[in-house]
Amino acid sequence: IAVAATEEGAEEAGAEEPAVDLATLLANGSVEEGQAAAKKCAACHTFEEGGGSKIGPPLWGVVGRDIASVEGFAYSDALPEKEAVWDYEKLFAFVGDPKGWAPGTKMAFAGVKKPEDRADLLLYLRSISPDAPPLPEPEAETAAAGEQTAATEQPAQEGAEEPAQDGDEQ
Repeated sequence: IAVAATEEGAEEAGAEEPAVDLATLLANGSVEEGQAAAKKCAACHTFEEGGGSKIGPPLWGVVGRDIASVEGFAYSDALPEKEAVWDYEKLFAFVGDPKGWAPGTKMAFAGVKKPEDRADLLLYLRSISPDAPPLPEPEAETAAAGEQTAATEQPAQEGAEEPAQDGDEQ
């Protein structure tokens, strides 16, 4: 799952960061780092089971939950229009640039720009989401493993011809 990782200033300058594999970021992330990063969210959100709404809705169980589905919370029109589930990709995009992902959102937070920090935050949110889907499998590692296997098989096939290079046929 490749996700474009851009920062506002980089886009304006015409430079764009390469896409990152979200699954790999999640595989290498840290729930503990995510919990520490979530402290900046605590001004507007609660994290404990049964926690109520503050300026924003509670985040307990957010991963795998329908977008804009907390009873009694007055969402801006931007989120209910999404009609989807908070999966890892959507949360990664929203947390990175709330106003860019959901123009018109009431969420005033500018976003978590570093992809690694966002992945950590998602891992923490997953840890407090009983209905969270499984983490996606890293595509890059799978592709790299396939390339490595092909590379190790190639010399083995060529190895049958190598004795001829020992000087026997010069």
